[in-house]
Amino acid sequence: MVGVDYSAWMVQDGELRRRFIYTDSKTRKYIATIYLDCKIEQGAGEPLTFLSFMFTPFRVVDGLDLGLSLAPLDGGRPAPVGVNVTSVDDGQGALMSPRTPQGLRLLLSHLLNGRQLKFGIFQGPEQFVDMPFYNDPEFAELHRSQVAALTTRKGSMFLAKITGVIPKGMNLPAAPIETREFDNITAAKQWLLGEALSNLPTPVNNVEVFENGQSVWREWHWSHDALFVLKGPTFSSVSDRQEGRNHQPPGLSQLVVLRTDPAPSATNQPEAIPSSRFGTFRLRSTLHHSCGP
Repeated sequence: MVGVDYSAWMVQDGELRRRFIYTDSKTRKYIATIYLDCKIEQGAGEPLTFLSFMFTPFRVVDGLDLGLSLAPLDGGRPAPVGVNVTSVDDGQGALMSPRTPQGLRLLLSHLLNGRQLKFGIFQGPEQFVDMPFYNDPEFAELHRSQVAALTTRKGSMFLAKITGVIPKGMNLPAAPIETREFDNITAAKQWLLGEALSNLPTPVNNVEVFENGQSVWREWHWSHDALFVLKGPTFSSVSDRQEGRNHQPPGLSQLVVLRTDPAPSATNQPEAIPSSRFGTFRLRSTLHHSCGP
């Protein structure tokens, strides 16, 4: 018979952890340890859950093709899911996490139902590990509370901002600015690169997303002759690289050119070009296909 001694749940910043120590019920000799780690993080639209299991002693090589199963203790059939495998603990343990969203959902569903489980490790039809896995409704309660805390956390709104310019000959007191709040950065970007970009009455200077007052994403049109995106510590443009120069405007991180337009001439002044020149199609297309999160 195998006995299991499990720790209380450790809960911190959206992470739930528990340790299971297995011993022989008669001799009290140590057999194995399982560590369960559940992380809840804010995704683009809703909180996401990540699971990992560490089993020791169990020697593996990185990338070994294994399956992990959690099945009801009262007669449920194992249904192993593919896992990513990493050797840890100086080669004495295996860290395993579900390889696919479907596998993650299956394992999580077993943990959330509160029933006692069996923990199994498989390679093909061969089963290497078969252990009782203590489970109770407390996990579901803690998971629910962490998801709720993350969903309602103060300051989780994203402010999308688009700023235009004042073209020559247009009598405007200030450059047009439009803002809108969203609950995720993906929706904020989609609005900026779609509706906001199409409806702005002037050429675009920049588009930007803020989280908690901090800029987390920005793209802009630099002096109307090139489109740049913030990247890192230095700044360079196509014209600078052609002339062997490298400089950094005050307060800017690295800017990498994404597209350049023809140099202005007496008959092709940027200020005189209709807003569609830098608007709906060309700018949105460039921004949408060139920018990451």
